[in-house]
Amino acid sequence: MNPILTGLALSGALVAPSLAMHGENEVALTTKVYRSWKIRLPAEGWRKVGKAVQVASWDKSFAAKLDGTSLRLDTDADGEVDTTIDKKGGVVLLTHGKERLALRLRSAPDWSYAPASVKVGEIEGKRVRLIDQNNNGRFDDFGADAMVIGRGKAASFLSKVVRVDSKLFEIGVSSNGGQLTYKPYEGPTSQIDFKVLSKGKILAAVLKSTNGDFSFDVSNVKKAITIPTASYRIHSGLLSFGGNKVSVRSGSAKAVALTANASAEIRLGGPARVEFAYETKGGKYHFAPDRIWYFGRAGEEYYNWQPLGKSPLITIDDALKNTRLAEVIFPPNC
Repeated sequence: MNPILTGLALSGALVAPSLAMHGENEVALTTKVYRSWKIRLPAEGWRKVGKAVQVASWDKSFAAKLDGTSLRLDTDADGEVDTTIDKKGGVVLLTHGKERLALRLRSAPDWSYAPASVKVGEIEGKRVRLIDQNNNGRFDDFGADAMVIGRGKAASFLSKVVRVDSKLFEIGVSSNGGQLTYKPYEGPTSQIDFKVLSKGKILAAVLKSTNGDFSFDVSNVKKAITIPTASYRIHSGLLSFGGNKVSVRSGSAKAVALTANASAEIRLGGPARVEFAYETKGGKYHFAPDRIWYFGRAGEEYYNWQPLGKSPLITIDDALKNTRLAEVIFPPNC
């Protein structure tokens, strides 16, 4: 048999213990499976399959076995491998009673997996998707799992407080992702004015509090927004311009400590600063493309330039003699 999942999506209501407390709203979440994964995760990771895939919230183990260049997997936790995935990888569906969990599988560099399904519900009529970003089989790891508010593709980390149409709500999530609760957030708040000074399009921009409790995607923010008072720093992002893309990470950016009922600014982008390492051998300067770093005005780092192309001109000058010692341009696509 080779029951690799080929459907675009499927859903099913999940049953979970009640999380509701007085004044909270309960939301039953369903499973949605993606054959083509387009969500931009702030910290996507792939976990090695090994001898089994563990789903902690189900307390189940799904056996795995190598078969030449293919992987055989037990998809219903009955102890028998029943699905074969060839070296091209694919999407597979794990089942436990009425519950469903889909995974993306790849063979290189080792057989590993990442989410191919999300938990879907609504808060005040706005779609919410939860993702088991750390691949441990649970959906309640705040600051480690991920979530998308609305119909966009950019995810933030799973946050204890979310913004829905400019309103703040405190949320709770069951470990198996079957249920979500929410109520108005009543804690201290601050205003943050976030901008990226770039001609490129902002595809993702994730702020995360230093304690991991709060996270927000601010890629579509046009004016100052209200968020819980905490200390925040830029975690990750993605910019695009004319078909070119570049990723963003914290780099040397410092956290911005917000004050209750006050405003603060976060500015990313130019002017840029470039740092590089080199060696001198036989009177020549030696550079390596993987030892050059680009930083923005807040100290954020820009990396993974796509597509790779012509490098900037690197010059070495003797400041005392006011003479140029060398000029370097890396070959295209190095």
